[in-house]
Amino acid sequence: MLKLKTVLSILKKAPKDSNFWMNTSGLKLTDTNARALKQAGLTGVFISLDHFEEEAHNRFRNYKDAFYWATTGAKNAINNGLVVAFSICTTREFVKEDHIIKYMELARDVGVHFVQFLEPKSVGHYKDKEVALSDRQVKLLENTFLIMNYSPGYLSYPIITYHGYYQRRHGCFSGGNRGLYIDTDGDINPCTFCHRKSGNILDANIEEKIEQLTAVGCPEF
Repeated sequence: MLKLKTVLSILKKAPKDSNFWMNTSGLKLTDTNARALKQAGLTGVFISLDHFEEEAHNRFRNYKDAFYWATTGAKNAINNGLVVAFSICTTREFVKEDHIIKYMELARDVGVHFVQFLEPKSVGHYKDKEVALSDRQVKLLENTFLIMNYSPGYLSYPIITYHGYYQRRHGCFSGGNRGLYIDTDGDINPCTFCHRKSGNILDANIEEKIEQLTAVGCPEF
């Protein structure tokens, strides 16, 4: 959102049948900007919201207005016809039954279309830290995913997407299979959370590098 003119330019020049999504904190996702993004061809936005409590989200993001922009940006995007998801990294501290329910209630009240559960990995903010969820916490997330998606009593709530649920049963969706991650240096990685380089997009043998990545797959799933 800090490079909005560049994003709009990319969207307008891209083929009209492209499916574009934006990952954002919601900062500067005003009504005017949301309308411009929709008109330029954006499909939807993933807005990072780390907690249902305003103070907790602001503290994690180290910005006093982070919660305001996440929730207000979501409403602006919805009002302009964009598909909207709240994305949360479900930390050890967060994964408790009452926390998940309160988060989903907030998502419902804001009106987002779905919520994305991501499990913490030892990258970025959590680099070199022990952040993996316990078996009990994984089970709680899986049960919540199934109950809230398939029980009639939760029809008013947003859909939950939980990649870990399927990946534990069917393997990684990325890792060169259905996707990969190219970082700002042009290096090829299995996904945004698995930083294991498999060459660079400028390599002459790029197709061979991708084949190698696909063969190895995800180190966790």
